[in-house]
Amino acid sequence: MNNILYQEHGINTAIQQANRLTTHLDTHDSIEISDLPFKIDLLQSSCEYSDDNLVELDVSGYAILESINGIQTDLLGIAKSKEVLFSIVKTGTPKCSAWKVQPQGFGKQFLDLILTCVRQLPALAANQSYPPEVSAFLILLEKHQLIDLKRHHLDGFNLEMLQSICDCLNSCVNDIRLELSSPDFETKRRKHTKASLKNQKGGFRWLDFLLEKHNRLCVIRLDLSYCKKYQWAEDGYLSVTMDECFEHREGFLRKLPTLIKNEALLGYMVKTEFTLKRSIHHHVLLILNGTKLCNDIVIANALGKYWSTEMTHGRGSFHNSNQRIDKTSETCGIGDVYAHDAHKVKNLKERVIAYLCKPDYYVRWVVPRKHRLFLKSVAKPLNGKKRGRPRMRSGMLIQNNQNHLNEPGLTPSVTLH
Repeated sequence: MNNILYQEHGINTAIQQANRLTTHLDTHDSIEISDLPFKIDLLQSSCEYSDDNLVELDVSGYAILESINGIQTDLLGIAKSKEVLFSIVKTGTPKCSAWKVQPQGFGKQFLDLILTCVRQLPALAANQSYPPEVSAFLILLEKHQLIDLKRHHLDGFNLEMLQSICDCLNSCVNDIRLELSSPDFETKRRKHTKASLKNQKGGFRWLDFLLEKHNRLCVIRLDLSYCKKYQWAEDGYLSVTMDECFEHREGFLRKLPTLIKNEALLGYMVKTEFTLKRSIHHHVLLILNGTKLCNDIVIANALGKYWSTEMTHGRGSFHNSNQRIDKTSETCGIGDVYAHDAHKVKNLKERVIAYLCKPDYYVRWVVPRKHRLFLKSVAKPLNGKKRGRPRMRSGMLIQNNQNHLNEPGLTPSVTLH
C-alpha cells in the first residue's frame, strides 16, 4: 500500500489508510520492547487509547516512523565507515562482456536506503521537516542525482555509464561522512532532541516546587481532540483549521481559572501532537490543590465536556484518563498524589510528565514552527508563611527529587497495560 502523503490531500488519504490498518490490542496484555530502546518513542507516538479501554496501534504510521528511524541508524553507520563502498565488477562471458556496480560493507545498506526506504517516506510540504540526518541524506541524493536510481541501473553493457553511477555513489557517501561529522551538523542534531529533554527536566523541577509548597495534589490527565469528521485535514466544511486548533487550546487554558473553583488550580502542562489517526490533539496535565478540590474524575469530565461543547462548538472530543485508570495500580501517577508518597511521585514523573515531554516524530511534518507545541504554567510562590505543622516525611522525597534532577533524562514506560 502506498503511504506517501501528498501536499494537498495526502494527509486525509493517509488517515483513511491508517483507519483501515488499525490493530486493537487488549490493555491487559503487555508489549515488552525494553530490548529495543530506539523503538520506544515510535510505539508511543503510534498508540492511542480508545473509549472501550483498548490500545489502538496505528500500523501505517508506525511503519513510516520505523522507516525514518532505520534511515537514521544506517546513516550513522555509513558515516563511521572508512572504506570505498562501491566498485565496478566485470560479469558475463569473454564473448559478451558486461559490468555491474558492486556494493561492499555498508554499501548494501546505502543502496537499500535509496532503492527502498526513501520511497516509503511521505512527501513534505512547506514548513515541514525530517530529522537532521534524513534531511541531509535527501539533499545529498538530489545533489548527486541519485534520487531516481533504480536497481536495473546498476548493471549492463555500458561501462562508461556504470562508472559514472559508481562515482556518484562513492561521492555521495563521502559527502554524507563529511556532513554528519561536521560541528554544524552536531549542533543541528542536539537542537533536534534538546527541547524534549529540556521540557522534561523543567517539568520535574516544576513538580518539585509544587510539592514543596503543597502536601496533597490532585492530578488530572485529559486528552483533548476533535470528532472524526471535524478533524483538521478532513474534507468537511466544518472541519477545524490549524489556527483554530491552537486558538481553542489557548482559549481553554485561559478559561481554566474560571472553570476550576476555589482558586485550586496550581498549574498546567500541555503538549500538542499530531498522529495520522487523531490528527492534531492536545495532552493536558492539570495540578490542583488537593486540600481544596479532590474529586478528580468529576472535574476532568466537566472540563472535557466544556472543551467538546463550548470551546469547540460541539466539534470536540476528550478522553478522561483519571476515569479509565486503576487508582490502586502500582503504575498509577494521577489522582491524589501526596508529597510523602515517593512511589506515586516517581510514577507521576516517569510515566506522566516524561510521556508528555517525549519527542513527537509526526508533528513537524504538518505544524509550522510558529506554533508552540509545549506549554507549561509558571508555579507561583506562596504569599506569606506556610501554615500547618512541619512535615516529618519530606527528607526522603527531597533526596529522591535531587536524584531525578541529576539524571540525563527519563524514558516513559514501555509496557502497555
